Amino acid sequence: MRDPEFQYAKPSEAECVNFCILTSDAFEKLVWQPIYKHCRADYPFLDSVKLKHVAQMIIGMAPGDEPERRFQGDIINGPMDVDKLDYLTRDGYFTGVNLSVDIDRLLPSLHAAFVDDVERQRREKRLVVAQRGIAVCRAASIRPDVAVRHGLSPSQGPCGKRGAASNPENAS
Repeated sequence: MRDPEFQYAKPSEAECVNFCILTSDAFEKLVWQPIYKHCRADYPFLDSVKLKHVAQMIIGMAPGDEPERRFQGDIINGPMDVDKLDYLTRDGYFTGVNLSVDIDRLLPSLHAAFVDDVERQRREKRLVVAQRGIAVCRAASIRPDVAVRHGLSPSQGPCGKRGAASNPENAS
């Protein structure tokens, strides 16, 4: 897509369709507003939900394009997002292939750290894996080179051995 909204994102076609649906007036009127009106009393956090921010995370961007919130986009669409962790385990179970992810070992090694985004010439807070979680990434086939496709060098990236991922000074 040539839309400026997608300038720094590299979304799939399906992600683009989801972005367009979530940011459409029809979705807001026909789906979001009825849910919001029915549920806001029980779920007050709904007042702070911005559909555009949700759509941005789906295409791999930071909500509001705020560099300090980029890690939130990584959780939704990144090298080790929640969907990948889920389908690795589920697909492994149904195919009989051991593709499980040791979530109990992986989660404590995840943290947000500032890394350089060379393309955008800015620092962004990204989801990274500390040194102790690298073996879990490799066992789950989340390779360091996957990080390169998401704008990080392997040394900085989610499963890299050096740089922001293993430097506690960069953690928050």
